[in-house]
Amino acid sequence: HSQKSNMLTTLFASASKQVPRIIERKASSWGAPPVFRANEGEIPIIDVGPLVRGEEGGLQKVAEEIRQVFAFSTGFFMIRNHGYEKVLDETFELNRHLHANITEEEKKKLPFSDNVGYMKLDTRALPYADQGNMNEAFIAKREHFQGHTMNHNLWPSEESFPGFRKDVEKFSGSMESLGMKLVPAFAVALGLPEDFFLPAFNSPVFRLRLNHYPPGHSDRFGIAPHTDASFFTFLTQDTAGGLCVAHGEDYHYVSVPGNQHDLCVITGNFLAQWSQDV
Repeated sequence: HSQKSNMLTTLFASASKQVPRIIERKASSWGAPPVFRANEGEIPIIDVGPLVRGEEGGLQKVAEEIRQVFAFSTGFFMIRNHGYEKVLDETFELNRHLHANITEEEKKKLPFSDNVGYMKLDTRALPYADQGNMNEAFIAKREHFQGHTMNHNLWPSEESFPGFRKDVEKFSGSMESLGMKLVPAFAVALGLPEDFFLPAFNSPVFRLRLNHYPPGHSDRFGIAPHTDASFFTFLTQDTAGGLCVAHGEDYHYVSVPGNQHDLCVITGNFLAQWSQDV
């Protein structure tokens, strides 16, 4: 198994519904479920270019495609032509450089606490599991008490990783900007006014995670089956792949092809709760 990297940006809240309980039961057994290769069209791909460019009818076009996802899928889809391909390339290089060069001493200066910092391999958190998750990750977040800044996070030293914080904040700002362009499309997809959700996103909170999955752990989960507590999550992965999603009425697992320019949009428990799981 080759090394894998992926990156997540999650717009946060919390809720709990039927699907999370099903996924959690699968996780608690810790038996890796069979994973099937996705059939053609099984993972929806939405071209969001017309929306992000502000083209006439772009919002309605993307909203209709999201509505089809809600109607026939289990709440995830891929987006492309979003305009942030360059920043994704830059951040993947940043992620690879971090995990290839960070020392044990530097990790000790970033102790994982309050769900931020450097999460070491085999940690039983995010999500919690009976066995540790076989990934290591740098995690940062923005919350209201932080004054809409990222000052309260733990950062590698500028001496060891010059420009790291600046580049992470550039990436998180890009994903926030893209997310805010998608939020009205979710509203229209649900038959609501396009500005319905916007008051709740005046100062959105999020968590960002730069993951690395070392090779040699094929008998363990990189990250155990889980659902996200968010409104939605953006996840991108390199060509090594590894992301699997629960799909269909029986929640069977299908693999998502690795393409670091496409973003997987994963709707979260909070959106399910807010929309009454439609």
